[in-house]
Amino acid sequence: MSFQTFPNRFDERHLCMNIKERIDFGNYPFYVGVRRPEDFKGIPASLPFNIYIDHDTALPALEITPEIKDALSHAYGQGSMLSTPLGVGGLGQSRMEEFIDNFVSYFGGLAGKKIIEIGCGEGHLLARLKALGADVMGLEIGPQGKKAEENYGVRVIDRPLETVSLEMSFDAIISYGCLEHILDIKSFVKQCHALLNRDGVMFHSVPNTENTFHCFRFDDLCHQHVNYFSPQNANRFLLQNCFEQVVCKPTKAGNEMYLMAKAGSASNCASPVSVADVAIATKEWKRFAEHLGNLKENFKRNLTGLMERGRVGIYGGGHILTQMTGMGSLVDYYDGDPFKHGLSWLAGLPQIRSPHTLLKEPVSYLFIGPEHHMESISSYLWSEVGIPESIKLKRISELYKS
Repeated sequence: MSFQTFPNRFDERHLCMNIKERIDFGNYPFYVGVRRPEDFKGIPASLPFNIYIDHDTALPALEITPEIKDALSHAYGQGSMLSTPLGVGGLGQSRMEEFIDNFVSYFGGLAGKKIIEIGCGEGHLLARLKALGADVMGLEIGPQGKKAEENYGVRVIDRPLETVSLEMSFDAIISYGCLEHILDIKSFVKQCHALLNRDGVMFHSVPNTENTFHCFRFDDLCHQHVNYFSPQNANRFLLQNCFEQVVCKPTKAGNEMYLMAKAGSASNCASPVSVADVAIATKEWKRFAEHLGNLKENFKRNLTGLMERGRVGIYGGGHILTQMTGMGSLVDYYDGDPFKHGLSWLAGLPQIRSPHTLLKEPVSYLFIGPEHHMESISSYLWSEVGIPESIKLKRISELYKS
């Protein structure tokens, strides 16, 4: 889905809201989705990246500075997309079906149910739910929302939820890859609770930070992701906000998770988090920042050594560490998603190529960025693309080793 949830009017009180201690990741590549090389004009190459733990919720959050705010507003105004939308291409289609299967399993039948999607993008998910009998509408402040109305005949509001007065209630509020982008997540969730019927459902897909830590997925960190959820902190956060029957379930791949909960009847459930909750989260993020510092040195050394023996390619990402180590323009980038071909991950990086180009222009080593899809990507490259056996497929984490 699209991620257009950043408010048009920015409240300066959010700049240093509830920040007690910062975890500093230094200057970090400013990733706003794949783009044509000429479309990076006005997009900064990198910006400071500081995480803090909110003491009201124990949720890790990105410190939003005026510089970051301006860059994000510019990117969102252009219709920034961090990944292929649901329902587009093979991977997007399988993600959408998995989302719907889990939603229906938790929610029940869709016929006649009023559902609103936050950040609906071009409306592929809404169209599918509409075909299954639901009464749907969407919110999308990016230009993609007009396509949803034109192509699928669904109502789309082009403003953030916090600026909209809706004279109706909903049976479900859903999103895919959206909650991590919302600046004032506390107010947003309270508003969602107020808009739901008594048995209404929240169902959202967000990146799974637990997997990010475990697999050292530094590509998961980006300036568009304001909030960082794990099964533990998401469960606690939803319970704090009067939701019941909370379930936090990783996707099949594990890099994302579904947050699902029912509204219940209570109206005032806020309770303070413990000092220990905040301390544990702070320790985890400090450790992750330290890992990044160590891995950058290993990454550059290992990649340099391999380049002396042949060409190196990266499939499905890797752009954050290649850019941070000054190696970004020295490797080739591949992805099986036709949506990305001819585009670049970041300004100054080579364009992303189809893996079919490996048939005539093979590399010596091809590192798989999304390791949670290692098995399926390898199978696709060997059996469907038919890449030469001389290409050595490796997990990108092998570049992290001492």
